[in-house]
Amino acid sequence: MDDDPDDEPPSGSDNRTRVLDAAEQLFAQLNYTEVSIKRIAATAKMSKTTLYKTFSDKHEIFDFVANRFVAQVVEAMDSCLAGTGPLADRLIDALTTRNRMCAQIENSTFAYVLFNRRHGEVEMIVQQLGEQVRQQLLTAITGAGIDPDKGTILARVLAATSDGIAHHMTDQATADGDVAIIVRALIPDGT
Repeated sequence: MDDDPDDEPPSGSDNRTRVLDAAEQLFAQLNYTEVSIKRIAATAKMSKTTLYKTFSDKHEIFDFVANRFVAQVVEAMDSCLAGTGPLADRLIDALTTRNRMCAQIENSTFAYVLFNRRHGEVEMIVQQLGEQVRQQLLTAITGAGIDPDKGTILARVLAATSDGIAHHMTDQATADGDVAIIVRALIPDGT
């Protein structure tokens, strides 16, 4: 791709979105080392010059993609928890949605980079997601009238158990069923 400014999209935020979408696609398909700024720019249909006006390097783009994924997980869980119906059903929906989204990442080359090459930064992102998940669960649990002290324990146990199930699952349907069993065992009927 050449650096002709006439080929560039008009807005900075549009450029950012195009770069992140292109990078997300490439990181999911290719090894981290195979993804270059040139390749990201070509996939985003922009010049490298324009890309560098938005991001300083591939590492920064990768970090933004990882953080965007966290935001998508949080948003999906919020949507599940904000629904109507019994608390247990909403918790099951939220936790299985989170597990399914994370499984898609864990089965891609993106996961290799996340958990092996960029360990220090990613550990903070994973901790941030874990804390946001626990807070979302706590908000839903206490919003259903469960005592905040008990809710804190329930949120922590549900998040940790769901994580364990996700990391040791044999298939998604079994993992979803296991999450449902745990939630129904811990959350009182009628809440």
